[in-house]
Amino acid sequence: PGNLKANPEQSVAAEVKEPSDANPREFAVELTGAKPGDVMELTFHYFACSDEEGWCVPATQSYEITLKADENGGGTMGRSFGRIRGQEGNGQTPEEFRERILLADVDGDGIVHLEDFPPMKFRETMKKADQDHNGILDEKEIEMAVRRMGNTGRNPNS
Repeated sequence: PGNLKANPEQSVAAEVKEPSDANPREFAVELTGAKPGDVMELTFHYFACSDEEGWCVPATQSYEITLKADENGGGTMGRSFGRIRGQEGNGQTPEEFRERILLADVDGDGIVHLEDFPPMKFRETMKKADQDHNGILDEKEIEMAVRRMGNTGRNPNS
């Protein structure tokens, strides 16, 4: 829509020190003049580099984003694990569900601690996935939850 404005329109991110894809980025963009249902395109221009191999190549990624209402008034979606496309795993592919779980790995150590999840219904789902009740979702428990969700296309613990 013509009245949709994004702030900032451009930004420069800090250099990533981790190996590729080890440090996913989050971007906060304030939108004005937007309403639920509006569609916008978000384009990232960046350089993909390998210090080890001594090369950099320009890259561009574009996304079409459909705005949705902030149902719980928290001001964010995404890592808040709110109702993005239904409850828990509903409506997601197993890979999307796995990625959603791994977003909670806030310190990047490859281990998902239950304390990393916000106190919402999704946290209860993850408690059920914690088979050994140690407060940590290891790779095996994550894969089991993803497989259960993939078999039903629904919440892995229902």
